Parts: sequence; C-alpha cells; structure tokens
Amino acid sequence: MSLSADVIAWEQRWTGIVERVQASPDAARERVRLAERNVHRARAALAAGDPDQALVNAETAFVNIADAVLQRDGFRVRGAERSHMARLDYPRLPEALRENVRTVSRSRQLRNVAQYEGEGRVSNDFAREVVELADRALREVRALLA
Repeated sequence: MSLSADVIAWEQRWTGIVERVQASPDAARERVRLAERNVHRARAALAAGDPDQALVNAETAFVNIADAVLQRDGFRVRGAERSHMARLDYPRLPEALRENVRTVSRSRQLRNVAQYEGEGRVSNDFAREVVELADRALREVRALLA
C-alpha cells in the first residue's frame, strides 16, 4: 500500500501507539463481523430498555470498525494510553466516524462510566443516537472493504 501524506502524518503523530503490521483482508473482515455482532447486541439492549448496555456495545462496534480499516491498511493500535484517540484520528475511517468524533468520544466516556462507575447514566436518546451511528459506520466500512 502506498501511504498518503495524511496517513504518514497520522503515523508520526502517534509514534509508540501505532505500529505497522501485515495488511490482512481476512483480519479486517473478522473485525467487521465483530462490529456486526456488537451492533446487533446494541440494538437488542435498546429494545430491552438497557441504554447503558446499548452504548457499551455500540462503542465497541466503533473500535471494531476502526480496527477493520487499520488492519486493511496494515496498522494496529497498541493498547496504550491514548490508543482510542489514535484510532479515531485515522484519516481513512468511514465518514460516519470522522464526522462524528465528538459523539464517538462522548460514547467512550459514558461507556467507562456505565462499565466502571454505575448504571443509569446513559439516556435512551443518546444510546439510540450512538447505535444508529454505529449502524451507519458499519454500512460504510462494509462498502470500504468490498
């Protein structure tokens, strides 16, 4: 793969967090399958009246989607402090994620609250918005990898 200037700048900005790996369409497709499963779980949680769990699953789908694109392009984000920011900063992510970085970041913050601090802090409206965004990003990543 030929790296564009924006990808090179991204890689340099996140030195120590981003590493090059062998690009793998199979691994990228596996990440998409994980995203599909997490979006399905998010929708089921919404239907069951659990916005906290819906948000947790949708946010996990965001990570799966970003990792699919990174894997396709031969990158991996190491599990380090700021790894989530590096992942979301990748310039070739689906438009849904690139255009909604604030919502995606807010979902990450609320995911941490819901998982580690207590339940009932995610509104149904925000959970629904995040699940819809995850579904849109999933459709876009499928098209990117087709």
